[in-house]
Parts: sequence; C-alpha cells; structure tokens
Amino acid sequence: MVDNYYSDMEKFEAKFFSMALKLGRMENINYILYVTENLGIVRRNSIKRLKEKLILASTQTERLNNLTMKGFKCVSLPPFVFSRQELVKIAMASAITSGFLKPGHKVLCIVSRKANELVDSVILRSVGEGIDENVSYEFLKNTNIPAQLMEIMLELAVQIGFQGYEGINIGTIFVIGDTDNVMAKSKQIVLNPFQGYSEQDRNLYNPEFRQAIRAFTMLDGAFVVREDGVVLSAGRYLETSDIDIKVPLGLGSRHSAAAAITKMTQSVAIVVSETSGAVRIFKDGQMHLEIQSKNRLI
Repeated sequence: MVDNYYSDMEKFEAKFFSMALKLGRMENINYILYVTENLGIVRRNSIKRLKEKLILASTQTERLNNLTMKGFKCVSLPPFVFSRQELVKIAMASAITSGFLKPGHKVLCIVSRKANELVDSVILRSVGEGIDENVSYEFLKNTNIPAQLMEIMLELAVQIGFQGYEGINIGTIFVIGDTDNVMAKSKQIVLNPFQGYSEQDRNLYNPEFRQAIRAFTMLDGAFVVREDGVVLSAGRYLETSDIDIKVPLGLGSRHSAAAAITKMTQSVAIVVSETSGAVRIFKDGQMHLEIQSKNRLI
C-alpha cells in the first residue's frame, strides 16, 4: 500500500513537472526560473531543449559554476530555509542583478525545495510587479551588497512600516555595507542586544531572526548590517551632524542621518518612517527609492 502511494506520487510529480515545462515553452513566457536543489535534472533532454529560456537557482555554488561553463544561466541562493515565495523573490532579485531579467519580462517560476523532488510549485511573475515595482537595484552598483539581501530587507522594512510592533508605530534605520566606516562614524547609545550571539543566529537571511528583530526596532538608533546579512549592532547613534545634507521637505532627523551616513561612507540606508510607515532608501547622500505604506494597520 505504501509502495503504491509513493509510486503514484512519483508519477504525479513527473507529470506535473512535464506540464510546468510545457507552460514555460509558451511564447509569452520570457524565462523559466527553476529554483531547485535537484540540479541533476539538467541532464534531461526536456531541460536541455529549454537552455536559452532557463535560469537555474540553487545553493549549490560549485555545481552552478560547472553548469555556467556549459552555457546555462545560473544564480546562487544563500543556504537558509525559505518559504517558496521568499525563494522566488530572492532568486528573481539575483537574476535581475545578473542581467538575465528585465522589467516587463514574464517569468514562470518552478520551485522544488527538496533535493529529491522535481517540482512542487509553479508561480507566474512579472518583473517589476508587487513590492519591487520601482526597484531596479541600480543603486547597488559600486557596493558589495547583494540584491538578495536588499530584497529581504525591503520586505522586512515594509512589514515594519505597515504593521509596527504590538500596536505601536515604529521608525528605524538599517545601514547596510561598509560597516567598518559606519561603526567608526557612530556610537553605541544602548547595550548592543546582539553582542555574543553567533553570526548564524543574527543573520537577516535567517527567517526566524527576521521575526525576532522587529522587537529591537523599539530601540533608539540605527541597525548596522554587514554585506553578508549579519547584524553587527542595534542602537547606534550616527554621528553626522557636521554633514550638509538636503532631504525632501517634511522628512526629519532620521532621514537626514541616513542620508548623511551614506554620503560619508559607501553604505546604503533604509529608513522606515514612524509617522507614515513609508520606506525610503538612501545612497551617496540622496534618496533613491520611496515605497509608501498603503492601508496601514495602525
């Protein structure tokens, strides 16, 4: 009985995968983004025939490098456990910065989360829709900040702006990258809540940590985030009073501090507005992106 069940499931999985590939062949689909740990699948003729249309996303960097040398389009994923929706967003962000995907492209995303599975989800996405409507990641040029991390942090910032914390509106700053200089140009104004924790436990790629970090947005000061997603500190005062910065009218000291630190360093700052919940990104002392919080809960 059990053997028959697994046999039937394998047959269903194979048929589902075949139908997903058939959908991907349609003319109005620009690319198939296959998010998988089952990279052995590329040996199938059905995959080889879609080589020009296929983008592979996986955590297996070495195998991806070998496939890239064979002419496949590949993007690497961070080695954390994500939901299917998060996997798709992170893989798409990587494919955008790699130059494979452009605004307006229709992408059929095929997802399998386990190495022994062909596929368990199919998602249709258009590049430029949803939260990343105006996000081109062009502002990340000349930084070491991966688009994958920026996608995760934007999602987190929008959630903070939309939901607040326990019924309270919250404003905060995340400063990402060039952390040696950022730490040198800031000071601790409260005890660092992340002192003594392992880098794995305080990495923003870790979904469990992202849930926990919202409690620390109640602290005064900024978060300092390394390019690999590790949060070095919270509660940092950004010492930027001597920098002449102009921000749009109506934006206060938090935005001015974010603009100033990005002018003094090679960092990128994400600001969540306490009053409106809007999320704004600063680099080189200038605002590069604004996402307004719609239908705010509080």
